[in-house]
Amino acid sequence: PAAPAAPPSAASLLVNIAIVCSPAEATKAGWPPLRVASQSDLAMNAVAVGLKGGGTATDDEVTYRLVLAADTLMRNMLATKGGDVAAMSDAFRKCGAAVESVLDRTTTQRTSELAQKLTKALADC
Repeated sequence: PAAPAAPPSAASLLVNIAIVCSPAEATKAGWPPLRVASQSDLAMNAVAVGLKGGGTATDDEVTYRLVLAADTLMRNMLATKGGDVAAMSDAFRKCGAAVESVLDRTTTQRTSELAQKLTKALADC
């Protein structure tokens, strides 16, 4: 049997983690860059698992929130590293691949548009 979809609350939590890991919030909290990178990697791995896991393709709200978390996390990392994709972690690459895989599914227009914009931004780096 397919694994159950992540509950919306888990996807929402990942969005919140992405916001907390933003440069402005991390600076305000006094987090050192290594801690931010570590927390971001953990969150990106969770997003990648969620997007590739069973059930998420049929739950549009969960898929949207996971793509939103990926968008926030990955754009934060790009800003922090000056857009140097070569300097990105394996978690970053896995998360990007998971977002790209969303484009092959039938999802809501807002999810598809967000995934397309992030995929294009990554390709332009």
